[in-house]
Parts: sequence; structure tokens; C-alpha cells
Amino acid sequence: MRRRASMAPLLLLSLGAALVVWSSMGRSEPTAEPSPEGALGRVEVVTPIEHDLGEMMVGQAATLRVEMRNSSNTMVRIASVHTTCGCTIIDGAPESIGPGAIEAIVVKPDTTSPGRNSAEVWVGFEGEGQQLLVARVRFAVVDRVQLHPSAPHLVVGGGASSAGELPLVLSAPQGLELPKWSVSVDRPGLVLRTARDGNRGLLWIAADPEVLPRGQYYAKIRVTLGTEDRLSQEYPLLISHDLDRLEVRPRLPYALPDTPGGVARLEFAVLWNGAPVAPSRVEISGEARRVGEFELDPEGRVVLVLDSSEIGVTTRLELLLETPVGEILVGALIGARFEPLRDFAGAQVREAR
Repeated sequence: MRRRASMAPLLLLSLGAALVVWSSMGRSEPTAEPSPEGALGRVEVVTPIEHDLGEMMVGQAATLRVEMRNSSNTMVRIASVHTTCGCTIIDGAPESIGPGAIEAIVVKPDTTSPGRNSAEVWVGFEGEGQQLLVARVRFAVVDRVQLHPSAPHLVVGGGASSAGELPLVLSAPQGLELPKWSVSVDRPGLVLRTARDGNRGLLWIAADPEVLPRGQYYAKIRVTLGTEDRLSQEYPLLISHDLDRLEVRPRLPYALPDTPGGVARLEFAVLWNGAPVAPSRVEISGEARRVGEFELDPEGRVVLVLDSSEIGVTTRLELLLETPVGEILVGALIGARFEPLRDFAGAQVREAR
């Protein structure tokens, strides 16, 4: 019995040693924990750790310098420099820092793609088991530019020989730099001119009336930043080309009596797409009475002779003109002296028959 009791401690010791060996075999060597930011041994960061670069346009160039000082009297060699995100690029780093010297790491934000980004910059030194956090970087890349006016409308009108030109301005969001850009339109018959004025892009869109179809329709203005099609945006362009227009010129006809209590001659032209058209019927609403029917002069102008005996200082009339292409309701004035009415409506075109 005594011999069994004396063997028990030896058995327990052997079992404990085996457990220690087994546990050490299944466990790797502990890795070095990152050091506190800003300083490690003989090296300290001179520049701030936090860097908020704000917003930048796609393609905008920017650099960040991170400076470190060697506070000792011996050389410090740099073993590694890396960032935690591909959105930042190490553009330059020293191999060592001399005694008492200050050296800089150059970091460039990658602005080729839009989005919000953040990264940390770490530096490792020879003979140190830890790395030093030297910078945290945050920035946002913006790919939206602004077109003014935001709803452009190109009017090519009057006659087939007239061409309109629409000026536009391209700009970056406030406080940002406008990157390189190009512009195109998807409609034949549109002619583009571009220029750069400081931080603004200037566009002029003109029409070739011989090629551009008549009517009202939309085209697309495509603005590309840099050279990548994925960084482009489109704006709708409303085009009105030689729309059928019935109008009166002058827009507000005005007449004075030839003598007090006599007659007044009201003259105006009726135009269809810029060409004279003769009305087939004229109706007058107002205090003035017509003397006879209307006439057409050799230039195609309409002449109305009105009785001015009952006209006061200024009388407002409405003329309904019926033409082969439609009707138009237009205002007119007649009076003893010129006194234009500020809020009087001009011509109002009714649906063509």
C-alpha cells in the first residue's frame, strides 16, 4: 500500500508536464500589438494624426505630407510603410531618419472613383516589434458637375434660315476644382463649341437648320470627366425648331386718331412662321367701332379704320383674327394720347384649325 501511495505524486507530475507540452504545441507565437499612435521609441510624428481632406472632384490631384522626427542620436531605419486602403497611395518614403532629423512620407489620395474613403498609414522600423500609426486620412470623391441652366432649351425659330445659339456654363460644386472634361450631343445638326474660363467650362450649342429636323423634341448633352465613360452624366436638351407660330407684329398694336373725334388707323402684320398671312375675318371687342372692312396694304399689313369719336384717353380693344391656319386673339390700344397699359396681355394663340 505504501508503494502505491508513493507513485501517485510522480504520476501527477508526468501528466501535468504532458499537458504543458501539448498546449504549447497547439499555440503559435504571440504577434506584436500596434503601438500607441504618434510615437514609438526614438521616433515621433510631427504632423497631426487626423487628416480630413473634405470633398474632391474626380481626377483632382492632392498630396499629404506626414512628417516624423528622430529624437535620438543614432540612425533609425524604416522597414515598411503601408496604408490600410487602396484609396491612398504611398508616393514617397525615406529609407532612414538621421539623428535629430525630420523626414516625410508622401501620401496621395486616389480620386479616380467617386465615394467616401478612409485609410490609416503605418510605418515599421528595424529592430522594433511594433508598428507606428502616423496618419488617419478621410476624404470624399465627387463626380457630379453642374450645368447652368439646368433645363436648357435651344430655340431655332422664325424661319428655316435662322439658327439659334444656346450658351451654357459647366461648374464644379462650390469650393471644388473643375477637372478635365469633354462634352458631346447625340443629335445630328447640333454644333458644339467649348472653352475654359478659370474654374468654369463654357459651352455654346448652335443648330445647323439644314440638318436639324423641325419640331420640338429632346436631345442629350453628355459631359464626361477625364477620359473614362463611366464618369459621365447626361442632361436633357429641349429643342424647338421652326415650330408653327401665328403671331402679330407689333405685339401690341397702337393707334392715334388723325383728328379729334375723327378716325384712327390701326396697322399690324399677321405672320405664320415669319411669313405674312392674310386674315379672313376680324372681330373687334371694345368701345371703338370699325369703319368699313379691314384692308391689306401692298406689304401684307392689315389696316383697320376705327371711329374714334367715342374714345377717351385710352381704349383697350381685343381683336380676334381668323386666318387659314388658325385664330389668334390679340390686344390693341387706341387713344387720344399714348398711355400704355403695363399689365395688358399680349397675343394669345388659339388652336389652329
